[in-house]
Amino acid sequence: MLADYFADPNAERDQHLEDQVNAALGLVSAWAVTELHANPPSAEARSQMPNEASEWMEKWLRRHNPMRDRVFRNTRTTLREYQAAGIIGDDVVIPTRHVNDAFIQLAPGERKLYDRIEEYIRRHYNSYKKDQSSQALGFIMTIYRRRLTSSFEAIKKSLTRRLDVLEQGKSLVDLLSDDDNIDVEDSSSNRKLSKGPPPASRARSTNCGCSSTT
Repeated sequence: MLADYFADPNAERDQHLEDQVNAALGLVSAWAVTELHANPPSAEARSQMPNEASEWMEKWLRRHNPMRDRVFRNTRTTLREYQAAGIIGDDVVIPTRHVNDAFIQLAPGERKLYDRIEEYIRRHYNSYKKDQSSQALGFIMTIYRRRLTSSFEAIKKSLTRRLDVLEQGKSLVDLLSDDDNIDVEDSSSNRKLSKGPPPASRARSTNCGCSSTT
């Protein structure tokens, strides 16, 4: 798909990302990434690539994917606005999300770990909130809260990524994965960061997949 992307005369090459790749790998090694569409490596050559080069290659592939320019995510709010404007017919049923909170009792060890991570998130979020130049980091901390509520494995991966970013001096964008995208449509129904979960439980939201019947 990378070759298809650059075959489009209107395709945009991400110069900022290319500069990052060049800086990280050097011009010679970076060429294998930035010219991947014209010179794809063999499976054997790919398996022998350093981890850093493979990571940049994955970022390059994700950024220069023709699907990015052809697939657009519409939230339910947007669809309802289209329906109100007459763009979508009244006969189209737009699903309504129903959320139920299930409170799960944590074991003592889990409770201790949860509280430590919770305190870490709250402390850093409050610090970033006071500094207008660090709003992006504050936003990332709200994502960490969601990762923690999701599962211990999810927050483990996010914090491991944060440690790597701090140690390697990477940019803020490297703190986020594809799974860190927030559904802004449902953001108003989520708990605010300043409010912690119930003392001895962890809330998980479930989507029953119900549709509106109106």
